[in-house]
Amino acid sequence: MSKVYRNDIDGLRAIAVLSVILFHLKLTFFKGGFIGVDVFFVISGYLITKNILEQIAETNSFSLWDFYARRFKRLFPSIFFVLIVITIFWLYLGLPHESIDYFKSVKYSVLGFANFFFKKTIGGYFAGPSEEMPLLHFWSLAVEEQFYVYWSLLFYFFKKNHLRFILLSILLSFILSEYYLMSAQVNEAFFSVQSRIWQLACGGLLAHITLNKKPSFENHFWCVQIIPLASAIILGICVYAFDRLTRFPGALAILPTCLTIFIIYFNQKTSWLNILLENKCMVLIGQRSYSLYLWHYPIIAFFLINSATPHLSYVTIGFILVLTFALTEFSFHLVEKPFRYGQFWEKYTNPQIVKIFLSGMLLMLIVGVFVSKIDFFYKNKYGSEIDTKINERYRAKTNIVPGNKKLLILWGDSHAREFGYLFEKMATASDSDFLFMGKRETPPLLDLKIFFEQRVTVSKNLNIRNLENLKIIKKYKEDHPENSISVVLSARWSHYTSIQPISPFDEKIFFNAKFNQEESIQQFKTSLISTINKLMEIGVQNIFILNQLPEFPYHIGKCKLKNACQIPVEEYERQQFLVQQVFSNLENVKFIDLDRYTCDVKNCYQFYQNNLENFPMYFDDDHPSVEFNKFIFSELAPELKL
Repeated sequence: MSKVYRNDIDGLRAIAVLSVILFHLKLTFFKGGFIGVDVFFVISGYLITKNILEQIAETNSFSLWDFYARRFKRLFPSIFFVLIVITIFWLYLGLPHESIDYFKSVKYSVLGFANFFFKKTIGGYFAGPSEEMPLLHFWSLAVEEQFYVYWSLLFYFFKKNHLRFILLSILLSFILSEYYLMSAQVNEAFFSVQSRIWQLACGGLLAHITLNKKPSFENHFWCVQIIPLASAIILGICVYAFDRLTRFPGALAILPTCLTIFIIYFNQKTSWLNILLENKCMVLIGQRSYSLYLWHYPIIAFFLINSATPHLSYVTIGFILVLTFALTEFSFHLVEKPFRYGQFWEKYTNPQIVKIFLSGMLLMLIVGVFVSKIDFFYKNKYGSEIDTKINERYRAKTNIVPGNKKLLILWGDSHAREFGYLFEKMATASDSDFLFMGKRETPPLLDLKIFFEQRVTVSKNLNIRNLENLKIIKKYKEDHPENSISVVLSARWSHYTSIQPISPFDEKIFFNAKFNQEESIQQFKTSLISTINKLMEIGVQNIFILNQLPEFPYHIGKCKLKNACQIPVEEYERQQFLVQQVFSNLENVKFIDLDRYTCDVKNCYQFYQNNLENFPMYFDDDHPSVEFNKFIFSELAPELKL
């Protein structure tokens, strides 16, 4: 295999990185631009394997120290520099309630495990909140870093028999990727190295095929002209046609993977496509693709954090692009190139270079932990009193301690949980025992199973948990037949009935596997009636439904930054329209309305404000604060007759 530098691969890198950047900028024609990462995976697998095979061919050996030293010099100086700069900006522009997750993401990014962190902490790569996480793009760097460790060990131990392990890696990894998708584990499929190895390994297989075997089809018109050009065109169609709902990765990832392989394999100096790929501008962008990739996402995230809307104006997009390219040029010449090719490393052996970088990683971790503890930078950004009230939580009783003749049960999802303070105090005021029964994203509805349209989360069988709750109520009534029971049903009702998710951060939910909205709402209604009837059969005297509070576009802290802490009353009515249609036909229940505390005739608010008081009624965008619970307790207690 001859050591020939291929400018066309830099051109291909440029296409990949520009696709990713324009996708993150939410430009219409690039809604599938995330496949640029898949193009990078193939290129990386190809070049890394090519370098390894060249070393083995020349020296009949493979040095792990040399391999890791090269990787460290290539990747980590820029990573360290970008993380330092972004963290400085985060301390002044970031949000207090998100600082814990940010510093965790820094830690995992330094260690090369960012994909593990984001896999566990976000609802999905395409979920709304992820757009404002400055280091989300480090997931793909982590996948490559983990692949390098696996790949280097494979070639170290199986230099002569590497082909069978390359093929086995492709097969097993692809099967695993499909399994994750079929079992609705989309985060696992998207972020995990084991479900992505096949794409990098396909690039490695291409390197093996071309080892000492230069393609001999220079005179074949279809091979030289049509295949590379058609591959690039189809790749462009994928960038346009794929979107956040595309079942990806898995079988569809075969397209960008194979198309990239075709371009690398068939493109020649005389190919029509080569005019684009070896264009001077494209080559320059490709050479800077790593720095471009590192800088673009944090810049976009900071603008989104401080934007009043989830979409950026064209002027802002233009400014982001200029700033991204400017910072890229700066770090490319002053960090990336000097540390990769400079004479600085000549006095160190490869083992010493590896140890230097490992020490640097440890130092960054220590400094990161120290800085994350400094309150001066990011605590109390909204004022100490408001910040305290946002962060206050109350956890209601989850077990019954009999002592009174009455029992008040609060049953529902996380919205019910956050009203625990209010109803526990109301129970005490009316000489009642109290019990909270509930779990996140589990409304108090029997005979239902939740299906998520994007399949970011595994479908959940609500009936198992809720039948257990029903048994608890029944057992209490059997043990205390003379006692009266009141049940308050509370949930984020609109989340389970809306045609479109109210928040861009949410997955669309259905109660049937067909994802049919009409059937889903009917099943919601049937289940709610069934739940009410079964409570009455047990002997529950009072059944209340707590109407949902308004939902807002932004977290309570973020809305202050964006000056967007209110919505029109009409928006609240739109949110609740479908669920109120269901509620209007219910019998044997009483409704508790709280919107009179959050809304006036024109708007609904996240903050309560008058001449005497100013406090957050929410602790995020849809859950009530403890302060709100305290505020309405005195007024609501007389209305609730137990």
